[in-house]
Amino acid sequence: MRKLVWVLVGLALVWGQAVPSSGFFRITETRSRTVSSPGAWRYLITPRTQEARRYWKEMVGSWRWRLRAGLEVKLGPLVLRHSPRGLLVRAGCKTFAPQCFDRPSLPPGFSTWKEELMLVDLYNALSEALADAQKNARPLPATLTLSQLARVVINEKGFVKAEPVGWKP
Repeated sequence: MRKLVWVLVGLALVWGQAVPSSGFFRITETRSRTVSSPGAWRYLITPRTQEARRYWKEMVGSWRWRLRAGLEVKLGPLVLRHSPRGLLVRAGCKTFAPQCFDRPSLPPGFSTWKEELMLVDLYNALSEALADAQKNARPLPATLTLSQLARVVINEKGFVKAEPVGWKP
């Protein structure tokens, strides 16, 4: 089943169509009304369903462990790494590819094909939110929060900084 998912994704990419999405993630867009940053855009990516939240909790736990160990975590268009200076962010893959993700280690009972679908949907959500954030990051930077993992500040030139959300390195 896992190979079938990647074959379908590959065919969609070859024919220039959007990568199919399963609707596991929700993007919430808001504008700041604070005095210090009026009009700044904020994006929040969260799992949508109970099943997605269960998978997301395990995936985030695995990625947090990797970050605490000082390893990179590839999340498609984003790559995170923890250093003594804090959480670092850089651009990842511009197009979808399986090697653009670090596979989280999931416990028994979690199906790998659903994990693959979640990674495809995460790529779609991150790409959409990042593109919109870079477009709207004028004159104030935009903020993208990946639920329970990281908050990334973005300006029109790219990534500015990242910080952990819901955990301490």
